[in-house]
Amino acid sequence: MYNNVIFTDVMPNVGGADPDFSTIEFYFMGAPAPGTWDLSMGADANYATCVHCVLLYQDVPMMGAANKLFFQESGTMAVTAFGANPNMCAGSLTNVKVIEVTIDPVTFTSTPVPGGACYTIASAMWDTQ
Repeated sequence: MYNNVIFTDVMPNVGGADPDFSTIEFYFMGAPAPGTWDLSMGADANYATCVHCVLLYQDVPMMGAANKLFFQESGTMAVTAFGANPNMCAGSLTNVKVIEVTIDPVTFTSTPVPGGACYTIASAMWDTQ
């Protein structure tokens, strides 16, 4: 299995005074290949099964867990290149809506929080190559 996790700060801060972080994660069964994916479809619709995953951690204290956790509900991820190192790739996110969820610590199933908050990432790019 090919795993890739890219960590980034979220600016501007979306919650309280504590910092916010996001991750872009990949879980390929074989060699990764560039492409474009609808994050609302199929396996990508839940954290337990996602191959292309976007998470936002809101208000992470220095020694603790995030106050709120968000997972993709919709939007598009495009990866233009993967490097030799698992954490080397380039791509973009477009109109990604993340909704507040809980994630089961055993099954990793993400469940929307009724009446929870949400954010939209209009566009973002990364290049870790």
